[in-house]
Order: sequence, then structure tokens, then C-alpha cells
Amino acid sequence: MRPQRQTDSAPNDSRWQWLLLLFWVFIEFVRPFDSFLKVLAPLRIAGLTSLALLFVFLLNKKRYLAEEPLGKLLIAFWLLASVSVLYAPNNRAAFNVANGLFWHYFAFVFPLCAVLSSRERVYKFFFFWVFVQTLLACFVATHHGTGPGGYLWDENDVALVLVMAIPYTIYLAQFPGIGKWAKLALRGALVVMLVGIGIGASRGAVVGLGVLTMVCILFSRRPLRNAVVVGSAVLIGLVALVKVLPPAYVEDMSGIGDPNDPTADERLWLWSLGWVMYQDHPVFGVGAGNYPWTNHLYATRSPLYTPRRKIMGGRPAHSIYFTLLPELGTTGLLIFAAVVRILYNRYSTIRDYCKSKKELSDDDKKFQLLFIAMLTSCAGYLAAGAFITVLYYPPFWYLVGFVAATFRVASRELPGFPRAVSRAPQDRQQGAAPRPA
Repeated sequence: MRPQRQTDSAPNDSRWQWLLLLFWVFIEFVRPFDSFLKVLAPLRIAGLTSLALLFVFLLNKKRYLAEEPLGKLLIAFWLLASVSVLYAPNNRAAFNVANGLFWHYFAFVFPLCAVLSSRERVYKFFFFWVFVQTLLACFVATHHGTGPGGYLWDENDVALVLVMAIPYTIYLAQFPGIGKWAKLALRGALVVMLVGIGIGASRGAVVGLGVLTMVCILFSRRPLRNAVVVGSAVLIGLVALVKVLPPAYVEDMSGIGDPNDPTADERLWLWSLGWVMYQDHPVFGVGAGNYPWTNHLYATRSPLYTPRRKIMGGRPAHSIYFTLLPELGTTGLLIFAAVVRILYNRYSTIRDYCKSKKELSDDDKKFQLLFIAMLTSCAGYLAAGAFITVLYYPPFWYLVGFVAATFRVASRELPGFPRAVSRAPQDRQQGAAPRPA
């Protein structure tokens, strides 16, 4: 029997697509075939699951791509990276980036928008997301700060993933009607994630965690009081940790704000190369993934160059911004900035919607908390990403999918909530006035 194609007017209630999505999230972040189930690695289960999700994308209607500007921007970013294959000095590196973005978008982000079709699925998905990230944090905490494999192996990269997961443990615990055991489990997940981040000793992750904490305080009901409480707790904790942590660890972390620290000096040197490269290719950049293969050509033009400077050929920029600017130019920067702007606008929409209501339903409160969690997660990424090369890695693009899918469900199921587009299909049919975006 041929599988039935989904229409965009009705929610996707396919159970196999829903379970497939959850299974993929599990194997993507726990990575059992890279660690405790290596014997099954030859079966290529992860790759086959991605292919199945690509099939889900092809099976479902694509109207949400036309209606959701985030979908259009992701496709534009992918096309820019793909076109750069034609002019990049290392076109293989550019192809690898474009290929990776294709699978991020078409085998997860877009299927996610189709499968997360109801508020019940949205809620269940984010609780499952925290569960999976907690398993990842347990692995990190017991493996000296490293992850199970792939892009999650490096201490910096996996720590960033945990930083981005922390807001969900905080705001899901504030869901109306949540049980005390569920709340306790979420607090336990928060502790495990913090331990994993601490063991990894990633400076970028610590910066992201600091910014994330400040954003959480700003969103709290009593920001001034909470700032004092959190600041005092952090100060006491740091004093206690300094006495028990290895001296090498303390010395490494204390160099975060020291401009004379060798790591900081090297990072500034890498960033200066990226800036000179951007000035030479301001419109489209040198090509996706090509910073490491071209930065040596700009060494003598950097204001930080000295004859004793180590040439950094083959080294990444250690920053999403100094990767984006030289590799994709102003065009890539504008697309990326537009994505971030819409992420914030989605939060602004739910905030204004809740302010306009005299009394909030439980679903109103849950969606508001989810959008705050996603905005906070984005803030952590933008801060930590200033020091980590993660522009093309999945975490940010998955977050974009979370926002798009959740906003789509809110538009459909919350009474009076603005549509994702100015005119909904039923409005066009009935000749109704457009609803605000």
C-alpha cells in the first residue's frame, strides 16, 4: 500500500514519522554506533535513518517552506555555500560544507517542521530532547570532557551543545502542572550538564554559559534579586573550586580575560587573518570551508604579523563570525543576521500575544516558556560561538528548526495567535483580511 501524502491543511499524525524523528535525535547525540555499539557500525544505521528522514521531507507537502521565511533563508544559505564550490580555491572543502548543510536542513530541520504537528508533540519532543542531552552530558562527564564521536568528540564543540541544552531544563521545569518528580529530574539534568561543561574546560562554553545565565536572569520575575543570588553563588562556587581543582585547570581558565595569554593571542591572530581575507573578498567570500586553506596567503598583510609569527595554514578561525565573514562574505552575513533577527521576532510575537491576553491558558504559558528557552539557547550559541568554529555544525541550524516548527504549531493551535505569514490559506479562500505576522 502506497504511503499517503500529507496535506498541509491537516496536522501530520503519522506515528512512524514521529518515532523515526525521535530515534534519529537519539542516535545523533548519543551516537551509540561510535561508542558502545561499534559492532553495529558497518550497518550504517545512522546514515539510513537520515535517508529515511529525507524521504519524510519528500513525502510531506512543502507549503511551510513557502510560508516560513526561516525556510527560505536556510535554502539561501545552502545555495550560497553550494555556489561557492565553483570559485573556492579548495572546492572539495566547499562541497563538504554544502553537503553537510543539505543533510542538516533536508534530513532534519524541514522534516521536523512537518512532523512536529501538534502542541502535544512539541511538548513531548522537548522533554525527549532534554533526556537525550542528559545522556550526552553523562557521557561527557565520564570521558574527561569529550563526546561520543563525530562533531561531538571535541571538548569545545560538545560543551557548546550542552550550553544550548541548559535553557530547556530551566524553562520546562516551569511548565504549568508539571509534577514534582519531573521538575526534580530536570534539575538533575541541569546539574549533570553543568558538570559535563566544567570537566570539558572549554573557555568558549564558559563564556556562553555566563551570557546564558545573564539572559535567564533578565527573563526572571525578579532579575535584580536573582542577579545578586546567582552572583553570590557563583563567587562562592569559584572560591571552593579553586581549592579542589588541579592547578593547571585553574591556570588555563584564568587566562580567559588575559590578552597576553598565548591562546588568546593566537585567537586574535587567526581573527586578524579572517578580517584581511574578508576585506579582499567582501561580497561572497573565499568559499565555504576555505578559511583554513587560504589564511596563510594573508599572513603578511595582517596588522599582527611579525616574522616570528607562526603561519596558521590549515587552522580554523575559532569563531563563527571570523569563519562567516571571510568564507561567505557580506552575503552570508546578511542571511545569517536575518535568521537571528527572525528568531528574536518569533519570541517577540509570543511575548506580545501573551501581553494582549487578559488571562493566559496553560498552553499559552508553555509556548512562551519554550520560546524563551530557544532565545536563551541562541544567546548562548552566539556568545560561545565567538570562540569556537561551529558555524556549519548542526546545533544552531537545529535550533532554527525548533523555532520554525514550534511557531508553526502555535499559529495553528493557539486561538488568536498570529500566522507565520500575513495571509493564511483559509483567509485567502474566504477573502478575509490578512493577519499580522
